[in-house]
Amino acid sequence: MIVNFLLVSLSVFEAMMARHDPKVAGQFIVLMILALGHLSMWTKFGDVMSQESLEVADAAYEAYDPNIASKAVYKDLRVVIMRSQNPLIMRANPFPAFNMINYMAILNQCYGILTLLLNTME
Repeated sequence: MIVNFLLVSLSVFEAMMARHDPKVAGQFIVLMILALGHLSMWTKFGDVMSQESLEVADAAYEAYDPNIASKAVYKDLRVVIMRSQNPLIMRANPFPAFNMINYMAILNQCYGILTLLLNTME
């Protein structure tokens, strides 16, 4: 996430410094599509994984049939239900989780740094 943050911020600044060169503009467009696409993919995957992990408890609860299942199956399902109360998150310590909230924070920080760099450039 930090790499994407630096990549977006510095490439926007570089593109603004050489905004009259079409080669730099083309490289910037390709880089932005790749960087934001990569970050969007991980963000979407993180949100989907968290949402699906919360639905495991509902599926385990609906799967239990007291007429058929034994006590061992009941205990296993109870452990699954208890574990699935907290959603799974995709993260690499010490960085925050990959989700839409953090994605928007990265874009907000990139925009803030871009405006600061553009104001100091003028």
